[in-house]
Amino acid sequence: MLDRLAPRLHRRMRAVAPWFSPACAALLVALAYATSGSSLALLALALLTALAVVSPRGTLIVLPASLGLVYQPVLVGLGTARLNPAEILLAATAAGVASRAAWSVIRSPSSWHPQLTVLRSWFGELRFAALAVGLAVAGTVSLGTVADPTHLRESVREFRWVILEPVVAYFLYCWHVREPADRWRAVSGWVIASSVVGLYSIGAGLAGAGVESEGVLRIRGLHPHPNALALYLERPLLLAATLAIAQSGRSRWLWAASAAITSAALVLTFSRGALLSVLVTLGLAGMFTGHPRRTVALAVAGILAFGGLLAAAPERILSLFQGGSGSLRLHIWSAAVAMLRDYPLFGVGLDQFLYQYAPRYVAPEAWPERFTSHPHNLVLDAWLRLGLMGLALLLSGAALIVRALSHAVRTGDTLALATAVAIVGGAMHGLVDNGYFLPDLALAFWLLAAILEPEPRSLARVDEASEMG
Repeated sequence: MLDRLAPRLHRRMRAVAPWFSPACAALLVALAYATSGSSLALLALALLTALAVVSPRGTLIVLPASLGLVYQPVLVGLGTARLNPAEILLAATAAGVASRAAWSVIRSPSSWHPQLTVLRSWFGELRFAALAVGLAVAGTVSLGTVADPTHLRESVREFRWVILEPVVAYFLYCWHVREPADRWRAVSGWVIASSVVGLYSIGAGLAGAGVESEGVLRIRGLHPHPNALALYLERPLLLAATLAIAQSGRSRWLWAASAAITSAALVLTFSRGALLSVLVTLGLAGMFTGHPRRTVALAVAGILAFGGLLAAAPERILSLFQGGSGSLRLHIWSAAVAMLRDYPLFGVGLDQFLYQYAPRYVAPEAWPERFTSHPHNLVLDAWLRLGLMGLALLLSGAALIVRALSHAVRTGDTLALATAVAIVGGAMHGLVDNGYFLPDLALAFWLLAAILEPEPRSLARVDEASEMG
């Protein structure tokens, strides 16, 4: 009997082992949350750093799943420092990786030269590496060209949130989360977490929590605004829905179930930009995957959903260009163009739109939206925050995504296809809202970019023993 049980137990242990370090990371982040502001929270961060020394892939796999809580920071020690779960995981991983690298050099001082050679080769094989470095340079330059230096503190904070941390996450992900199985685990965790966030948001909405707007209650969950919740949900929704379209077998229904839950929450945000971008993007995904019947079914479901919204909330849907948010966006775009005429080269700086818009550029018709902090258009936003360098980086990024999408379609790589579709959908919504410059959106883009990267050939020569998990 033992002879029969031993192989079965061994197989189960092998199946569970890859999830062990991510599960430990998730539990430690939960401990930091439960003990916010106490010494136990600091201990959880120390243990998380120790885990990252041993297995950085474990802490990084959990990172996408934490994006739904970026607006829920906690005290991580006895001081006043507040970090959200993504920052906790990223800080612990960076500290763990740096400690491991330092110990490697101390143990073998001559080892840094061959490692540097491998690092150069690895960097050259990454599709988005130059874009990441360019963004870091553009963000640093923008800190010295802020239109109103009295608000430099806001620019520095946004530099940390949407440039420094996401770029660091990208490079860490590319180095330590290279195995396809680990990338699938990261995407699975992200999709499951978004379903949980969606269910919580729906439950909170049923309890009456949300924002009253144009005759409807718009759910927002743990996010500051329904639009912020919609922006978060659409990327994991597009991941799950595209995988449900592209795959076959039982796994397809699991992806579809998650997409259904997230879609329900997205609909209840009543974000018209998110709904339209998701429907259009999923239509494209259906075409790319070569499943016409599933594409038609999606189109029918989208038309029925839109018709249901129109019947349930006609004022919200029909007010788009009748004095509603659509008309206000036209005024905001006009003001943004006027702002660019005054600051064409360097823009106004990171997180500076509000401080220029309200005093100088707001139109009388747009006075109700005088406190908006961004121009509701990704192109205008990149240009105003980062100047012409930001515009050039945006165009370069678009070209890279198109190439990655084309490659995924040619090779039939379903994970790469779903990842590229998620980026495209977010960018499409960004044409009428915020497409990148929020902490969760910036991290989401660079994590998706890292998942799109092929496993560099140069790292195949790295000794697995030095990777330690």
